Amino acid sequence: MIKKLASLFLAISMVLALHTPSFAANDTDFQKINTYQPGQFSDVSATDWYAENVKITYEYGLMTGKSNNLFDVGGNLTVAEAVAIVCRLHNAYNRNNADFGAASPWYQPYVDYAKANGIIERDYSYAAPISRLDFAFFISNALPDAAMPKLNEVAQNDIPDLYAGSPCQDAIAALQGTGVLEEVSTSRLQHLSTVICGSIGTIPSSKEQEAVYRLYRAGILTGNDEHGTFAPETNITRSAAAAIVSRVVEPSLRKHIVLTKKAPELVPVSQLANLPSVKERASSEQFALAYEEAKRIVDPIRGLSREAQLCAIALATRVIAEKNITYSMESAHYADPYGFFVDHSASCAGCTRATGLCLNMLGIPYEHVNENAFSHQWTRVNVNGTYWICDAYGLYCGPEQVPYQHPRF
Repeated sequence: MIKKLASLFLAISMVLALHTPSFAANDTDFQKINTYQPGQFSDVSATDWYAENVKITYEYGLMTGKSNNLFDVGGNLTVAEAVAIVCRLHNAYNRNNADFGAASPWYQPYVDYAKANGIIERDYSYAAPISRLDFAFFISNALPDAAMPKLNEVAQNDIPDLYAGSPCQDAIAALQGTGVLEEVSTSRLQHLSTVICGSIGTIPSSKEQEAVYRLYRAGILTGNDEHGTFAPETNITRSAAAAIVSRVVEPSLRKHIVLTKKAPELVPVSQLANLPSVKERASSEQFALAYEEAKRIVDPIRGLSREAQLCAIALATRVIAEKNITYSMESAHYADPYGFFVDHSASCAGCTRATGLCLNMLGIPYEHVNENAFSHQWTRVNVNGTYWICDAYGLYCGPEQVPYQHPRF
């Protein structure tokens, strides 16, 4: 009888084994380990868009505050903090029970773990803000495909600012064959791009690009607009990081997206953001002629990233200046776009307003630095939270190193 019962129990166990799902370590859900109290962080209100994200990342033990009562939602996530987050993700997902105890510096155990598990391959400036590109790369390295199944169809090259080359290279490619850069030797164009744009633009490796596409396809990253603009080189705030990380651990928060490649229409004259300033002394008829000339630069670059658009405008206006412009502070329209594009006589003020016209046509507002002053003038532009200078006469297009100071003057 006992033998029969044992045989029956074994048979039942075998049947159950066939029909009960296997819960290997890599298949388990993330586990909540902390309790979040409403009002725990003074800078997180229940009505804030990121409130639920902060709560989730805290409950799962992935992010904590800068102090017991401050999350620092607007502060930049540092590389060290990002490494800690992805190590906690990897450790929790794989149930490694790693010890990230006290150390000096505090992040060293996380760095050691990340290197040992292939999450990072080199050293970084750990106290510095992390770029969106590096953060995406770290997250992708931390988790297998099973943790990030495909949710969205995002084809290669759909993300507009994940460069095939640098922003400057993308700008040149877009302007080739338009007549704007013609009659300029390849060597001169290369020299101008180096002098004006320098080494702007991290060119993501194939691994980095694939990491970003993987997170878009999983619905963890969504981009900054309907086109999926990613802004790979910009810093990421702690609130934005919490939003991303919460989508990793809570699949229900992942986003369905459909990216559109339609380039935005050019802004008409009447709606230009800086119209009174950019028009200066030009009549409506003259300004309309300048607008038509500026289209030669602007129309081909409508679909580029902001960084590439600024590089294109700076390069194109510099080429025009070298080919056709006579520098003047006395001609009738030396300070407006008509003088630059039509009369071919302009000072730095005219170049600034010609640049500003191109920017406005793309929907980009700007500041006219030193407007109406007897000193060098240029455009100052907010590019995804970082201020850039775009200045053909001053031979510089790139991030502003000191607010309102030009690196060449």
